Order: sequence, then C-alpha cells, then structure tokens
Amino acid sequence: MIQIDTLTMILGGIAILLAFLTPFLSSFWLIPTPPAEAETAAEEESDSETAIETETPLATETEQEATPPVSLLIIVQQKQAQALATHLPQFLSQTYAAGFEVIVVAEKGDSDSEDVINRFSNDKRLYATYVPDSSRYMSRRKLAITLGVKAAHNEWIILTDATCEPSSDQWIQAIASHCTEENNLVVNYANFEDAAPAFYRFSRLQRASFTMREALHGTLYRSIGTSIAFRKSEFLEKDGFRGNLQDTRGEYDFLANKFAQRGKTAMANEALAWMKEDMPSRHMLRSRSIYYMHTRKHLKRSFSHRLLPFCCELALHLTFLTCLSAIIVGSLTSRWILLGAGVFSLLATFIIRTIVGRKAIQAYSENLHPWATYPFELFVVWHNAYHRLRYLHANKADFTSHKV
Repeated sequence: MIQIDTLTMILGGIAILLAFLTPFLSSFWLIPTPPAEAETAAEEESDSETAIETETPLATETEQEATPPVSLLIIVQQKQAQALATHLPQFLSQTYAAGFEVIVVAEKGDSDSEDVINRFSNDKRLYATYVPDSSRYMSRRKLAITLGVKAAHNEWIILTDATCEPSSDQWIQAIASHCTEENNLVVNYANFEDAAPAFYRFSRLQRASFTMREALHGTLYRSIGTSIAFRKSEFLEKDGFRGNLQDTRGEYDFLANKFAQRGKTAMANEALAWMKEDMPSRHMLRSRSIYYMHTRKHLKRSFSHRLLPFCCELALHLTFLTCLSAIIVGSLTSRWILLGAGVFSLLATFIIRTIVGRKAIQAYSENLHPWATYPFELFVVWHNAYHRLRYLHANKADFTSHKV
C-alpha cells in the first residue's frame, strides 16, 4: 500500500518547490535583453510608411553630429598575422560619418604582421606602431596598449584584438553612439565564433549575463570580451595600467575594473555592436581561465561581483541534490510517491531551465542547443573548480613579468 509519510511530504515538497522557483535565479533569467527586436519592429514600421530612399541611412544627422571621432586600437600578438589579414579589412570598411582611425600595434620584428600592415598602407586611416624588443618588467600586451593609446589622435578609443571581427559595417557606429559626455566606458557583447566548442561559448554567454547586468545596474567589474571603449585622457591621467603592470594577462578586465564608475558605463547591447572572436586553442582557453584566477586577486569589488553567481550556483546544485536525494531515498525505501516527486522535480527543472536558456540563446543569436543548458550549468562549477585547482598548483612566477 502506498503511504504518504512526513519524509515524503517534506523532501518531495521541497524538491518540487525548488524545481519551480530556482530556475528564476539563474544567469539566463537575469540576462539583459538586447534591443534588437524593438529596433527591428521600428525599422519595419518605418519602411512600411516611407519608401522614398533606396538605401536606409546609417544614422540621422543629429546622431552623426553627436557621435565623436574614434580611434580603433588593434593589438596583434605573435602568430596572429593571418587573423589580422582576415579582420583588418572588416574594420577599415566600417561606415562611420564622424571619422575614425585604425591603429595596429604589433611586435617589433614580426615580419608577417608587418607584411599585412604594408598591404593596407595606402589607407590613410591606418597607422602602425611596434612594441620594442627591449621592453622588460611589464606585460608586453599592456605596453602595446599603452603605446597605441599614446599614438591615438582621438579622445575615444575602442580597444580590441586582431583575432576579433565586428558583426557589421556599422559596428563602430553602434559603439560610438554610446560614447557620450555622460559615459567614460562602453562595453559590448562578444563571444567566440560558432566553430568554438559549445561549452566554451555557453560559459562565455553565461559570464556575460552577469557582467552586462552589472554594467547596466551597478558598477562594471570586468570586461565581457576582448573589446572595450574608453577615454584617452582618463587613461593617461590615471596612469593607465599602473597597479597591474606586472601581470602578463588581464588587461581588459583591469581596464574595466579600474575605470568603471557607477552610472557611467554604457552597454552597447544591440546586435550591430556584437563581436565574434576566432576560436582559440583548448590550451589558450584553459590558460585564460587559469590566468583569471590570478588576475581577480587584484580587482576591486570581487565579493559583490561573485555573490550573485554564487547564489545562482548554490540554488542550482541545491535543487539538483534535493531531487537526486528524493529519487535515491524513494527507491531504497520503496516510497514510490517520493520517487515520483524526485523524478518529476528533476524533469521540471530540466524543462524550465531549457526554456529560460533558449530565450537567452536566441536573444543573442548563439548557435547552441537549448537542451544543453541544464547539464552545462551544472558542469560550469566543476569546470571552474578544476581551473582553480590548476592555479593553486601552478608556478605563480608564470603570471608575472617580474621574474626572480
């Protein structure tokens, strides 16, 4: 005879309650929605009312006057000449009425990168500078950025890497539209190209959800990807990377963390401002995660930044363990109602989180399977724990340019 005892009521009830409540404390439920749908609807309405011009203007005259000229700063590392050759034309072909320049900073003696730069030397908007071989006691990437900033002729600088490509020829326009007097930083959504492993694209979207939320509702903690816009005057006045010169990585995170001010960071969340990064090697992906473990020790607001993700992960695993406990206890003690409650709760969690994840994945046009949301969410914690363990056993001298 089937009996409903106290254990069945309590454990089964908690499992069901958590299954329906905790998906709404998840990164994808909290992710800011891009304005793409509203803009598309407005464009369709405008097109239906007026069809006078054969081409849609990129921006109104007022918008063009409001946006400032910008300097696009592209950092090239060793063995990235092919990426530069692929993506440099995409940046040079940007349509931006206010005017822009492209500054490429490469390693001195990198003949492949120099050949690519020379190939486009006829474009008057292109400038190049090189990191000297003799530089010591400072991250070469941070030095490259500093040299590029000093070479820039405009107040607003958009920093990115040679391995990145803009989503459209209006990418600069979309970002520069947020470069106003009220803002001092502009960040945009960026992810890996579709050829990258699905889990890494998923985890980057998940991380971006928290970072974008901070940019919109609080004080930015770290960068979303390898792209950020900032003011040259502020960078120079506050001595750029001072306080983080020795760390070999983390330049985007440090810039975002050091210069972010509450209410002065703009989120270029529209699809035209998105960016894709070439697929890094698995070794590079692992290195980035491990280097971040070191970088975050030098970032401000770490506790407040990690509190919300911790609560989301705690709710996720608490639900999973409660459902699993109900299934195990129900099976071992022949409490079939408890077993059914556990199975139902686990299935409900999977379905609800898949629906929530699907909404975020579609909003940011990511080529990911929504059904992978729940297992990937569970795996993220253990993936990060593995990198944390690797960092604890790593030689800390590998993370600094100040070698003993």
